[in-house]
Amino acid sequence: MTDVVKTARDLGATTFVDYLNEAGLTERLTTPGEAITLFAPTNEAFQQLSPSDQESLRVSLLESESPFLLHHVVSGRKLHSKDFRGEQEVETLNRGAKLRINKYNHGMTTVNCAPMVRKDQQATNGIVHLIDRVLVPPPANGAPSLPEALFSDGRFRELSRMMLQSNYVNELRRGGPYTVLAPDDEAFQSISNQEMQRITGDPDARLALLKHHIIPHTVCLPAVIDTHKMKAVDGERLQLACNQSGVYVEDAKVAKDQIVAQNGVISVISKVLIPDRARSVMSLLGRRPEQVSTFNRLLKKSGVESYLTKPNITVTVFAPSNFAFNQMPEEEFSLLDEDQKKLEELMKHHVVVGRVKTESISDDQKVDSVDGQNALRLKVYRNEVGVESAILEDQDIEGQNGVIHIINRVLTPPSHSIMELLQSKEEYSTMADAIHHVQEFEPHFLSSVSNHSFTMFAPTNDAFEKLGKDNLHSLMKNRKKLKKMVQNHVVDNMFATGSIHTKLQYNVQTEYQTVKVHKEKDGLMVNSAHVIEPDVVTRDGIVHCIDEVLVPERRRRKS
Repeated sequence: MTDVVKTARDLGATTFVDYLNEAGLTERLTTPGEAITLFAPTNEAFQQLSPSDQESLRVSLLESESPFLLHHVVSGRKLHSKDFRGEQEVETLNRGAKLRINKYNHGMTTVNCAPMVRKDQQATNGIVHLIDRVLVPPPANGAPSLPEALFSDGRFRELSRMMLQSNYVNELRRGGPYTVLAPDDEAFQSISNQEMQRITGDPDARLALLKHHIIPHTVCLPAVIDTHKMKAVDGERLQLACNQSGVYVEDAKVAKDQIVAQNGVISVISKVLIPDRARSVMSLLGRRPEQVSTFNRLLKKSGVESYLTKPNITVTVFAPSNFAFNQMPEEEFSLLDEDQKKLEELMKHHVVVGRVKTESISDDQKVDSVDGQNALRLKVYRNEVGVESAILEDQDIEGQNGVIHIINRVLTPPSHSIMELLQSKEEYSTMADAIHHVQEFEPHFLSSVSNHSFTMFAPTNDAFEKLGKDNLHSLMKNRKKLKKMVQNHVVDNMFATGSIHTKLQYNVQTEYQTVKVHKEKDGLMVNSAHVIEPDVVTRDGIVHCIDEVLVPERRRRKS
């Protein structure tokens, strides 16, 4: 076993050792008694130095304490790789300047983002790690913070300006370590003036764009050897991937050389990464063809797209999924392509003025759609949020001028009240008659629930016939029993079947008793009744058609 300098030479780092000899540092690094950790660059690493760094190295060799060389030396510690921690900082003999060590799950270890190609080479007075890059030392006054590194580099004037406008400099200066994915000024030129004005004129969108380019830990490019998803400071995930032509973040190419700063690294990228929060609602819809391509096409065809792109207007869009449109009856869907007015009304029914995010939604809240005629009723269920008969499948997709919620049903503007629906359809005539009989003696029957949205389980005429002719006749003549029967089909709340989960039983309180609601493979059950037509939306609630009458259970007398 030999000292760290000879060990480095034996590992093939002959150029580095020659420079140590030229600078007169060999004796200092071979003195017995002081543990040394040496990060020794390969010969090829020196060949890759830029002309300016090569000149700095030559000047450094003339100094008694060569910063370039001592930046590779840690004294008083024998740093073994098993003791390395992610984001670990160690002081060097270069005026105490620090190196940052990172460990990655796939086994790579880096120092200032230079990969260690051979680790833990034991020496008599320490340990040597062979690295594939030269560690360029910071200026004599210390490594710059990330903002200072960006400001002093002439390539990032636009990014620097946005950072100053957003008052994000102090945040980026004192935090970290961060990785800044920095688009250069040329990358910003590919964005139209109109879009840049829209983003920079909105403080929230501008700040979101900045945060979208910052990852809250060190990402060294050599460690990107596959496809990785990483969360940016704005909360969105970015995909980093490596192929034969280099490293990419989303579709932006990352320059090979990283800038090492005091509290992180800077990677230069070829495109500006636009986060959802800085995109228009129409742009966000267009980026999700697998979810909402049908809705997006119909929006454009209807002309409602122009409303969503008006300046100084924010909107909330409840966008039915492609699956939701596939569930529409074919005749009804075909009519949308033929009747422009009907299509426009339907599209406007899915748009609300202002931002409606789920965190601010309350149960039974009403918001006016831009069709000018119908309010949308919002529901807060146990595990979901709903609108009318639909459930929000993908929620709070927030853009620069609004919010999108992707829903599982198309919202059709209701044309009837519950009573009008029962009266208009022959299959509900018995239920309608039963309600009228009760109202003959109690004119305000059901008025307490009709003031707001409610749910009715509506038995068909066939369901009533299952009671038997005599029993049905007797029921219709008995005012008290008839009232209780009707009340047992009315819930003082509006709920859609999409809020019901399998393997769970829901005890739902009607206006008279509790009924048990659960979902089976063939559909929804209410007690022993099957729901044969669910989620018929009306102006004052929702109707679920059932194939049995929910006969109230006899209440036992207390002894």
